[in-house]
Amino acid sequence: MSPHGLSPHTAWPVAALLGLGAVVDGSVEERPRTALPATLRAAAARALGRVVTAAGLPAALGPAARRATVRASRTGGGDPAARDLVRRCYRTGRVWRGALLENSRYPDMAAEVLALRGTHPLTAPATVLAGHDGSAGRGALRWLARQADLADRLGARFEVAEPAGHLVMLDRPDQVARAVLTAGEPGRGQRLA
Repeated sequence: MSPHGLSPHTAWPVAALLGLGAVVDGSVEERPRTALPATLRAAAARALGRVVTAAGLPAALGPAARRATVRASRTGGGDPAARDLVRRCYRTGRVWRGALLENSRYPDMAAEVLALRGTHPLTAPATVLAGHDGSAGRGALRWLARQADLADRLGARFEVAEPAGHLVMLDRPDQVARAVLTAGEPGRGQRLA
């Protein structure tokens, strides 16, 4: 199972090995590419992480940035995480440095998984579950089309969780659980005709 964002790149090989899978509002990169070498991007991310931490930005902005990001990524409700836990975690530079490093390697991981899909197709039943806020905006409809295309390329079933933002697991936990639990059932997690 892949909750969102970068995770489909790491969860896909695991799902292929274990014989199960659900990609939940995952990142879709049709043609990943980079302008700079990975080592340079990683070094820049490390340096920026040190500067951001030394400047005190995580302590000043971390918890508020986390809460704002979660609110913006949902169709309803705030951040369900305990405030004291968010403060302890997001006031340190560790999360910021980790996010910067993760995102510096994102294009490489996307390209690696794309190449892996070409040589080792997913044979396990899978479901791509896309969050949709219910709007008819071009961006939202384009996102759904890209998620449907991902499902087609994986030979997976495509489902829409609505209403849901990018953090589908918070907006529609019941639908996420159902997608995971039923992916291997007959008629589920199979390519839709």
